Amino acid sequence: MKREHATTLELDENVADAPVKKPKLLCKIDVGDWVVRDACQCLNESTTHRFPALFRPFVDTTAEKSETIERKATDSEAEPSKSEEDDYLESNVDEQLLLLVKFTPRLKLHEIHLQVFDDGSAPKNVRLFVNEPHLSFEDAGDAIPAQTVTLTEEDLVKEGNNVLKIPLKLIKFQKVDTVSVFVEDNMGGKERTRIRRIRFIGDAYQKVMIDLTNDK
Repeated sequence: MKREHATTLELDENVADAPVKKPKLLCKIDVGDWVVRDACQCLNESTTHRFPALFRPFVDTTAEKSETIERKATDSEAEPSKSEEDDYLESNVDEQLLLLVKFTPRLKLHEIHLQVFDDGSAPKNVRLFVNEPHLSFEDAGDAIPAQTVTLTEEDLVKEGNNVLKIPLKLIKFQKVDTVSVFVEDNMGGKERTRIRRIRFIGDAYQKVMIDLTNDK
């Protein structure tokens, strides 16, 4: 009995001394706080509709449409609201855009969300590049991207709120310092492409661990 008792104590001590595995958070979150906006840029952007608008909060398009209908009902000559008129990124000389987004620290990305307009100006064929911060339009057209995406009007209807969600290939987006988003064309063959907002969804566990480190 004493031998069995001693063995039990030894096992208990071993269990007590064993390292406890920290549970990994599986949720995904907006990592917009990690975007270094001063280091971001967009090629072929309009001089009046520039890329900083992309990082503002997403628009409630249902409420916006109701407001527009109400405004038109009371004043047939009412001007468009600021959000409708100025609050978006627009291409300049043609339909293409090349957006560079910088992150600090490096992170793992799961999704990219684009809020757009439902007038045919939304991106269609998109090429995504990781950690290639010096791409030109020529480079973006010839180089092999981390991921190629074709977006459709069906995708737009499915998500609602004029949002297009792009699930990313995790193996390609593990240690992301920069993402380059090359928009080749738009859904309606319009002369210019327009994007209202962009959101990057990353790993919540990674953010929690970095926040804990920064708090020390």
